[in-house]
Amino acid sequence: MINCIGDSHISILSGQSQILPVCKWFSFGNRRIWHGGSITAFKVGEKQEVINVCNSVPENEHLVLSFGEIDGRCRVGRESDPIANVALICERYSEFLRKLKNQNIALLSVTPCVMEHPFENWFNEDESRKDIFISTRGTLEERNSYKKLFNDTMLSVCESRGYGFIDVWDSVMGKRELYMDDIHLCGEKVKGFL
Repeated sequence: MINCIGDSHISILSGQSQILPVCKWFSFGNRRIWHGGSITAFKVGEKQEVINVCNSVPENEHLVLSFGEIDGRCRVGRESDPIANVALICERYSEFLRKLKNQNIALLSVTPCVMEHPFENWFNEDESRKDIFISTRGTLEERNSYKKLFNDTMLSVCESRGYGFIDVWDSVMGKRELYMDDIHLCGEKVKGFL
């Protein structure tokens, strides 16, 4: 059994064209998927419910984790030194991984951004939304550079700890047709290579 736990981007492993419901297990073939909500790689180690769900997975089963997309799109560019911020986020995500009993771990890479202004209409409908955490920070090129650095750093962590790393970056980069909205890949469209 492959147990997949993460933010909304874990939904791509369902093979569906939808974001899975929050905090419920969903089965798809040999996968069980649990979407924990809008959780960043920076904060996941503070989320006891996520730690408990991860640690409930039998140690002989596989654990695939997906966190970090929100960080690259929204959190990194909030700081004056984005590169140092990526390093801090990766450090905090690595600390979370140390809390897990299961060591049959693989990380799903974060996906590239495909739009300069994702969800622009949503933010424009209500001016107060522009200041909330989920608003995009940085240009498309900057956000993708943050995300690529995050992926490269976490790949190094995985290699040093004997974890797997599922890298979808090159397979989806620039392919807007594989996305179901401004930021989420469509599980139905990518299931052939995941």
